[in-house]
Amino acid sequence: MSAVSSSFFKSATLLAMLWSAGAARAEGFSLAPKIFAKYSSGIISNVGTVTGSGFSFGGVYIGGLFFIMDQVALGGGYKVESDFSSIPLKGVDIIGRYYYMGPGTILRSQRSNGDSLLRHFQWAPYVGASFSNRSFNVENDSETAAETGETTVSGNISTFNLSLGVDYRVSTRWEFTAEGEYTLIPFGGSDPRVKIKWMMVNLGLNFLF
Repeated sequence: MSAVSSSFFKSATLLAMLWSAGAARAEGFSLAPKIFAKYSSGIISNVGTVTGSGFSFGGVYIGGLFFIMDQVALGGGYKVESDFSSIPLKGVDIIGRYYYMGPGTILRSQRSNGDSLLRHFQWAPYVGASFSNRSFNVENDSETAAETGETTVSGNISTFNLSLGVDYRVSTRWEFTAEGEYTLIPFGGSDPRVKIKWMMVNLGLNFLF
């Protein structure tokens, strides 16, 4: 067999194996979606024309993820940031995640004898990105309030964020989840005085269906 024929045969065999593996995954596996509930705290900064920062604690973050591949998930969430005396930020997220060390969820397969097989990895670290839209209601400082006559500023802003986190399995259906989130790009909003970014820690639980 010539070198060209040998290379062609090996390539064709590899492609056939990859196709077979993909077909088996598509036909024989289902990927469990997740819902999450998290506690959030961190630093929120205004980098608009009126600058400032504050510590947020007591935030609540709920949402869900659907796996399009065993290591890739898309989803959404709703978040409210609170300092227990006001609710400065609330709104929705569009989320994407990549689990870089293996599957991020339960993989279910059906054996030929009808038995169900569950495979679930203990640690599932990931990198993520999100696009956030937030409505805000923040207090003006005393000088600005005296000049403008406005005690609060309300409106909407958008941000692009990066995250690094891990899901840790504690049972078949439940996971502990921890995540750090940082605003990479704060977009301008409805008021030029307000352009918000944050560094947050999100801790909570996942439930897998």
